[in-house]
Amino acid sequence: VATHYVICWDIVEDAANNILYIPVELADHPQPYNPPLFRSLDGGSTWQNIAFTAWHAQKMAVDERNGSVYFLKEGSVLYRSDNHGANWKQLSTQPLFNFQLDSCHPGRIFGGSSYASGVRGAWMSENGDRAFSAFGLDEIQVTGLAMNGDCTKLYASTWGDGIDRKSVV
Repeated sequence: VATHYVICWDIVEDAANNILYIPVELADHPQPYNPPLFRSLDGGSTWQNIAFTAWHAQKMAVDERNGSVYFLKEGSVLYRSDNHGANWKQLSTQPLFNFQLDSCHPGRIFGGSSYASGVRGAWMSENGDRAFSAFGLDEIQVTGLAMNGDCTKLYASTWGDGIDRKSVV
């Protein structure tokens, strides 16, 4: 990277395939702005830039059931790659600040509101992220999400409202 102003937003591992992903923001936003998305196919010994968009991710995740990797671009666009980052498909433009894959229910994704969009609350998609519906916490800006091990509770960290918990059926 040609600048020392690098912000690594996330690091995710596809343990089944020994792949690491790191989305990077270039803090000084040089023009043209083309931040890298790094992928390592050998556990971090070497890295490739597989950037596919002219903006950075703020969150990524790997579906351990099938190796699909998800990329949430700052600005709320959610993408998925089914071939380890070689190609990407745009899934949703629901205003999200973060998301959480449900490891017990294929195709279910939870999302947290984006403070930048003014939208608040938690959101859920049960159809592989193409359509989200309100899931609660309507007046809260959700900044982080996590699930318990048996996928029955969704935990939400919030912007100024502490931590909340919601049952998942």
